[in-house]
Amino acid sequence: MSKKIKVGVVGYGTVGRGTVQTLISNATEIKRKTGLDVVVAGVADLHITDKNDLYLEQVPLRTTCADELIANPDIDIIIELIGGTGAAFDIISKALKNGKHVVTANKALLAMRGTELMALAHSMHFNLMFEASVGGGIPVLSVLQNDLAANHILKIEGIVNGTCNYILTRMEREKLPFETILADAQKLGYAEADPSGDVEGYDSVYKMIILAYLAYGKWVDVKDVERVGITQIGLAQIEAAHVAGQRIKLIGSVEKQGDDIFIAVKPKAVPLESVLADVSGVFNGIEIVGDKVGSLFLQGQGAGSLATASAVCADILKIAGTLK
Repeated sequence: MSKKIKVGVVGYGTVGRGTVQTLISNATEIKRKTGLDVVVAGVADLHITDKNDLYLEQVPLRTTCADELIANPDIDIIIELIGGTGAAFDIISKALKNGKHVVTANKALLAMRGTELMALAHSMHFNLMFEASVGGGIPVLSVLQNDLAANHILKIEGIVNGTCNYILTRMEREKLPFETILADAQKLGYAEADPSGDVEGYDSVYKMIILAYLAYGKWVDVKDVERVGITQIGLAQIEAAHVAGQRIKLIGSVEKQGDDIFIAVKPKAVPLESVLADVSGVFNGIEIVGDKVGSLFLQGQGAGSLATASAVCADILKIAGTLK
Protein backbone atom coordinates (compact mmCIF):
# COMPACT_ATOMS: atom_id res chain seq x y z
CA MET A 1 0.00 0.00 0.00
CA SER A 2 1.37 3.42 -0.96
CA LYS A 3 1.75 6.00 1.78
CA LYS A 4 -0.56 8.97 1.98
CA ILE A 5 1.00 12.13 0.58
CA LYS A 6 -0.28 15.05 2.62
CA VAL A 7 -0.47 18.59 1.27
CA GLY A 8 -1.17 21.94 2.88
CA VAL A 9 -2.79 24.71 0.84
CA VAL A 10 -1.96 28.32 1.72
CA GLY A 11 -4.55 30.66 0.22
CA TYR A 12 -8.18 29.68 -0.31
CA GLY A 13 -9.11 32.01 -3.12
CA THR A 14 -10.18 31.05 -6.62
CA VAL A 15 -7.27 28.71 -7.38
CA GLY A 16 -6.93 27.41 -3.83
CA ARG A 17 -10.58 26.39 -3.81
CA GLY A 18 -10.22 24.76 -7.22
CA THR A 19 -7.14 22.84 -6.08
CA VAL A 20 -8.81 21.46 -2.96
CA GLN A 21 -11.93 20.59 -4.98
CA THR A 22 -9.88 18.77 -7.62
CA LEU A 23 -7.81 16.75 -5.16
CA ILE A 24 -10.88 15.67 -3.19
CA SER A 25 -13.44 15.13 -5.96
CA ASN A 26 -10.99 13.38 -8.30
CA ALA A 27 -9.12 11.39 -5.63
CA THR A 28 -10.31 8.04 -7.02
CA GLU A 29 -9.32 8.99 -10.57
CA ILE A 30 -5.93 10.24 -9.40
CA LYS A 31 -5.25 7.00 -7.52
CA ARG A 32 -6.37 4.86 -10.46
CA LYS A 33 -4.04 6.65 -12.88
CA THR A 34 -1.04 7.24 -10.64
CA GLY A 35 -1.35 4.90 -7.68
CA LEU A 36 -0.99 7.97 -5.45
CA ASP A 37 -3.07 8.67 -2.36
CA VAL A 38 -2.92 12.46 -2.04
CA VAL A 39 -4.73 14.03 0.91
CA VAL A 40 -5.44 17.69 1.69
CA ALA A 41 -4.31 17.80 5.32
CA GLY A 42 -4.80 21.51 5.90
CA VAL A 43 -5.79 24.87 4.47
CA ALA A 44 -4.55 28.25 5.68
CA ASP A 45 -6.22 31.54 4.81
CA LEU A 46 -6.42 34.81 6.73
CA HIS A 47 -10.20 34.79 6.22
CA ILE A 48 -10.77 31.07 6.67
CA THR A 49 -13.64 31.63 9.11
CA ASP A 50 -15.58 33.40 6.37
CA LYS A 51 -15.16 30.53 3.92
CA ASN A 52 -17.14 27.33 3.79
CA ASP A 53 -18.03 24.79 1.14
CA LEU A 54 -18.49 21.07 0.66
CA TYR A 55 -14.78 20.47 0.04
CA LEU A 56 -13.35 22.72 2.75
CA GLU A 57 -15.54 20.90 5.28
CA GLN A 58 -13.61 17.72 4.50
CA VAL A 59 -10.23 19.28 5.36
CA PRO A 60 -9.21 18.37 8.94
CA LEU A 61 -7.05 21.44 9.66
CA ARG A 62 -8.34 24.92 8.81
CA THR A 63 -6.33 27.83 10.12
CA THR A 64 -5.50 31.49 9.64
CA CYS A 65 -1.79 30.79 10.15
CA ALA A 66 0.35 29.37 7.33
CA ASP A 67 3.07 28.48 9.84
CA GLU A 68 0.79 25.79 11.29
CA LEU A 69 0.99 23.95 7.98
CA ILE A 70 4.67 24.67 7.42
CA ALA A 71 5.61 23.36 10.89
CA ASN A 72 3.37 20.30 10.65
CA PRO A 73 5.70 17.26 10.31
CA ASP A 74 2.99 15.21 8.60
CA ILE A 75 2.63 17.60 5.65
CA ASP A 76 4.90 16.80 2.70
CA ILE A 77 4.02 19.56 0.21
CA ILE A 78 3.05 23.21 0.71
CA ILE A 79 0.93 24.86 -2.00
CA GLU A 80 1.40 28.65 -2.06
CA LEU A 81 -1.58 30.39 -3.68
CA ILE A 82 -1.82 33.77 -1.97
CA GLY A 83 -0.02 35.73 -4.69
CA GLY A 84 2.04 38.86 -4.20
CA THR A 85 5.76 39.15 -3.61
CA GLY A 86 5.99 39.78 0.13
CA ALA A 87 4.35 37.21 2.40
CA ALA A 88 4.45 34.62 -0.38
CA PHE A 89 8.26 34.80 -0.51
CA ASP A 90 8.44 34.23 3.25
CA ILE A 91 6.00 31.30 3.09
CA ILE A 92 7.89 29.54 0.29
CA SER A 93 11.27 30.16 1.94
CA LYS A 94 10.07 28.87 5.32
CA ALA A 95 8.50 25.82 3.74
CA LEU A 96 11.69 24.87 1.90
CA LYS A 97 13.79 25.43 5.03
CA ASN A 98 11.34 23.27 7.01
CA GLY A 99 11.79 20.33 4.68
CA LYS A 100 8.73 20.78 2.49
CA HIS A 101 8.40 20.59 -1.24
CA VAL A 102 6.57 23.63 -2.66
CA VAL A 103 4.15 24.22 -5.51
CA THR A 104 3.20 27.77 -6.48
CA ALA A 105 1.30 29.65 -9.19
CA ASN A 106 2.97 32.95 -8.30
CA LYS A 107 4.29 34.35 -11.59
CA ALA A 108 5.18 37.82 -10.26
CA LEU A 109 7.23 36.40 -7.38
CA LEU A 110 9.08 33.97 -9.65
CA ALA A 111 9.84 36.65 -12.24
CA MET A 112 11.20 39.03 -9.60
CA ARG A 113 12.86 36.67 -7.13
CA GLY A 114 13.13 33.37 -8.96
CA THR A 115 16.92 33.35 -8.71
CA GLU A 116 16.80 33.39 -4.90
CA LEU A 117 14.00 30.88 -4.56
CA MET A 118 15.43 28.35 -7.00
CA ALA A 119 18.84 28.62 -5.34
CA LEU A 120 17.25 27.98 -1.95
CA ALA A 121 15.27 25.01 -3.24
CA HIS A 122 18.44 23.57 -4.78
CA SER A 123 20.46 24.05 -1.61
CA MET A 124 17.75 22.42 0.53
CA HIS A 125 17.29 19.56 -1.97
CA PHE A 126 13.55 20.12 -2.26
CA ASN A 127 11.34 20.80 -5.26
CA LEU A 128 9.89 24.20 -6.13
CA MET A 129 7.42 23.70 -8.99
CA PHE A 130 5.30 26.27 -10.80
CA GLU A 131 3.43 24.84 -13.80
CA ALA A 132 0.35 26.95 -13.00
CA SER A 133 2.28 30.23 -13.23
CA VAL A 134 2.04 30.31 -17.04
CA GLY A 135 -0.86 29.40 -19.29
CA GLY A 136 -3.40 28.28 -16.69
CA GLY A 137 -4.25 24.69 -17.54
CA ILE A 138 -1.88 24.47 -20.51
CA PRO A 139 1.08 22.21 -19.57
CA VAL A 140 3.59 24.46 -21.31
CA LEU A 141 6.28 24.37 -18.63
CA SER A 142 6.22 20.58 -18.53
CA VAL A 143 6.58 20.49 -22.31
CA LEU A 144 9.60 22.80 -22.16
CA GLN A 145 11.27 20.96 -19.28
CA ASN A 146 10.57 17.39 -20.31
CA ASP A 147 9.24 16.81 -23.80
CA LEU A 148 11.55 19.32 -25.47
CA ALA A 149 14.59 18.77 -23.28
CA ALA A 150 16.57 17.44 -26.27
CA ASN A 151 15.87 20.59 -28.30
CA HIS A 152 17.57 23.93 -28.51
CA ILE A 153 14.65 26.34 -28.21
CA LEU A 154 14.84 28.82 -31.06
CA LYS A 155 11.82 30.93 -30.21
CA ILE A 156 8.76 31.17 -27.97
CA GLU A 157 5.86 33.39 -28.97
CA GLY A 158 2.34 33.57 -27.71
CA ILE A 159 -0.75 35.04 -26.13
CA VAL A 160 -0.41 34.53 -22.38
CA ASN A 161 -2.93 36.97 -20.93
CA GLY A 162 -6.60 36.04 -21.25
CA THR A 163 -7.89 39.44 -20.11
CA CYS A 164 -6.15 41.30 -22.93
CA ASN A 165 -7.14 38.67 -25.46
CA TYR A 166 -10.77 38.88 -24.36
CA ILE A 167 -10.77 42.67 -24.71
CA LEU A 168 -9.13 42.67 -28.15
CA THR A 169 -11.40 39.87 -29.39
CA ARG A 170 -14.57 41.73 -28.42
CA MET A 171 -13.30 45.06 -29.70
CA GLU A 172 -12.83 43.49 -33.12
CA ARG A 173 -16.08 41.53 -33.19
CA GLU A 174 -18.42 44.11 -31.68
CA LYS A 175 -16.74 47.36 -32.74
CA LEU A 176 -16.86 48.66 -29.17
CA PRO A 177 -14.12 50.79 -27.55
CA PHE A 178 -11.51 49.55 -25.09
CA GLU A 179 -13.11 51.22 -22.04
CA THR A 180 -16.50 49.60 -22.65
CA ILE A 181 -15.11 46.08 -23.02
CA LEU A 182 -12.80 46.54 -20.03
CA ALA A 183 -15.78 47.48 -17.85
CA ASP A 184 -17.58 44.31 -18.99
CA ALA A 185 -14.48 42.22 -18.32
CA GLN A 186 -14.37 43.58 -14.77
CA LYS A 187 -18.03 42.74 -14.20
CA LEU A 188 -17.47 39.20 -15.47
CA GLY A 189 -14.39 38.70 -13.29
CA TYR A 190 -11.96 38.54 -16.21
CA ALA A 191 -10.27 41.77 -15.13
CA GLU A 192 -9.31 43.09 -11.70
CA ALA A 193 -10.65 46.30 -10.20
CA ASP A 194 -7.17 47.65 -10.96
CA PRO A 195 -6.56 46.09 -14.39
CA SER A 196 -3.16 47.66 -15.01
CA GLY A 197 -1.24 44.44 -14.36
CA ASP A 198 -3.02 42.86 -17.30
CA VAL A 199 -3.70 45.65 -19.78
CA GLU A 200 -0.29 47.31 -19.35
CA GLY A 201 1.43 43.99 -20.06
CA TYR A 202 3.09 43.27 -16.71
CA ASP A 203 1.35 39.91 -16.25
CA SER A 204 2.56 38.80 -19.69
CA VAL A 205 6.09 40.00 -18.91
CA TYR A 206 6.27 37.83 -15.79
CA LYS A 207 5.10 34.78 -17.72
CA MET A 208 7.56 35.29 -20.57
CA ILE A 209 10.41 35.63 -18.06
CA ILE A 210 9.47 32.23 -16.62
CA LEU A 211 9.31 30.68 -20.08
CA ALA A 212 12.73 32.15 -20.90
CA TYR A 213 14.18 30.68 -17.70
CA LEU A 214 12.94 27.21 -18.55
CA ALA A 215 14.13 27.50 -22.14
CA TYR A 216 17.57 28.94 -21.40
CA GLY A 217 18.28 28.59 -17.68
CA LYS A 218 18.61 32.30 -17.00
CA TRP A 219 16.35 34.76 -15.20
CA VAL A 220 15.91 38.00 -17.17
CA ASP A 221 15.39 41.17 -15.15
CA VAL A 222 11.90 42.67 -15.47
CA LYS A 223 13.37 46.06 -16.35
CA ASP A 224 15.15 44.55 -19.36
CA VAL A 225 11.90 43.43 -21.01
CA GLU A 226 10.37 45.59 -23.74
CA ARG A 227 6.76 46.17 -22.64
CA VAL A 228 3.81 47.89 -24.32
CA GLY A 229 0.24 47.29 -23.17
CA ILE A 230 -3.06 47.50 -25.05
CA THR A 231 -4.55 50.65 -23.52
CA GLN A 232 -3.74 52.74 -26.60
CA ILE A 233 -5.23 50.28 -29.09
CA GLY A 234 -8.27 51.86 -30.76
CA LEU A 235 -10.95 50.65 -33.14
CA ALA A 236 -9.26 52.38 -36.06
CA GLN A 237 -6.10 50.29 -35.58
CA ILE A 238 -8.10 47.10 -35.25
CA GLU A 239 -10.05 47.88 -38.44
CA ALA A 240 -6.89 48.81 -40.35
CA ALA A 241 -5.31 45.50 -39.36
CA HIS A 242 -8.43 43.63 -40.47
CA VAL A 243 -8.39 45.32 -43.87
CA ALA A 244 -4.74 44.27 -44.22
CA GLY A 245 -5.64 40.64 -43.43
CA GLN A 246 -4.31 40.84 -39.88
CA ARG A 247 -5.55 40.74 -36.28
CA ILE A 248 -4.08 42.65 -33.32
CA LYS A 249 -3.01 40.52 -30.37
CA LEU A 250 -0.86 41.18 -27.30
CA ILE A 251 2.11 38.96 -28.08
CA GLY A 252 4.89 37.89 -25.79
CA SER A 253 8.10 36.69 -27.40
CA VAL A 254 11.37 35.14 -26.25
CA GLU A 255 14.41 34.68 -28.43
CA LYS A 256 18.08 33.94 -27.78
CA GLN A 257 20.79 35.56 -29.88
CA GLY A 258 24.25 34.45 -28.88
CA ASP A 259 24.45 34.77 -25.11
CA ASP A 260 21.68 37.37 -24.97
CA ILE A 261 18.02 36.66 -24.28
CA PHE A 262 15.48 39.10 -25.67
CA ILE A 263 11.96 39.27 -24.26
CA ALA A 264 9.22 41.57 -25.51
CA VAL A 265 5.52 42.00 -24.80
CA LYS A 266 3.63 44.30 -27.15
CA PRO A 267 0.59 44.49 -29.44
CA LYS A 268 1.29 42.93 -32.80
CA ALA A 269 -0.72 42.52 -35.98
CA VAL A 270 -0.57 38.82 -36.86
CA PRO A 271 -1.77 37.34 -40.18
CA LEU A 272 -5.33 36.01 -40.06
CA GLU A 273 -4.12 32.61 -41.26
CA SER A 274 -1.68 32.24 -38.33
CA VAL A 275 -2.44 29.99 -35.36
CA LEU A 276 -2.22 32.91 -32.95
CA ALA A 277 -4.91 34.85 -34.82
CA ASP A 278 -7.40 32.08 -34.06
CA VAL A 279 -6.87 32.25 -30.28
CA SER A 280 -9.92 34.13 -29.06
CA GLY A 281 -11.58 35.25 -25.84
CA VAL A 282 -9.87 34.34 -22.58
CA PHE A 283 -7.88 31.51 -24.16
CA ASN A 284 -4.08 31.44 -24.34
CA GLY A 285 -1.94 30.09 -27.17
CA ILE A 286 1.81 29.52 -27.12
CA GLU A 287 4.08 28.52 -30.00
CA ILE A 288 7.45 26.95 -29.22
CA VAL A 289 10.03 26.39 -31.95
CA GLY A 290 12.71 23.78 -31.30
CA ASP A 291 15.67 22.97 -33.49
CA LYS A 292 14.61 19.30 -33.75
CA VAL A 293 10.85 19.27 -33.28
CA GLY A 294 10.11 22.39 -35.31
CA SER A 295 7.02 24.39 -34.39
CA LEU A 296 4.74 23.18 -31.59
CA PHE A 297 1.53 25.01 -30.66
CA LEU A 298 -0.30 24.72 -27.33
CA GLN A 299 -3.71 26.28 -26.71
CA GLY A 300 -6.17 26.17 -23.82
CA GLN A 301 -7.76 27.99 -20.93
CA GLY A 302 -5.25 30.49 -19.62
CA ALA A 303 -6.98 31.14 -16.31
CA GLY A 304 -9.88 30.08 -14.14
CA SER A 305 -10.28 28.15 -10.92
CA LEU A 306 -10.30 24.59 -12.22
CA ALA A 307 -8.05 25.00 -15.27
CA THR A 308 -5.29 26.54 -13.14
CA ALA A 309 -5.93 24.03 -10.36
CA SER A 310 -5.32 21.26 -12.90
CA ALA A 311 -1.79 22.61 -13.42
CA VAL A 312 -1.23 22.96 -9.66
CA CYS A 313 -2.31 19.35 -9.16
CA ALA A 314 -0.02 18.18 -11.96
CA ASP A 315 2.95 19.53 -9.99
CA ILE A 316 1.66 18.00 -6.75
CA LEU A 317 1.43 14.59 -8.41
CA LYS A 318 4.91 14.85 -9.91
CA ILE A 319 6.35 15.52 -6.48
CA ALA A 320 4.14 12.90 -4.80
CA GLY A 321 5.38 10.32 -7.30
CA THR A 322 8.90 10.71 -5.88
CA LEU A 323 7.70 10.30 -2.29
CA LYS A 324 5.51 7.17 -2.43
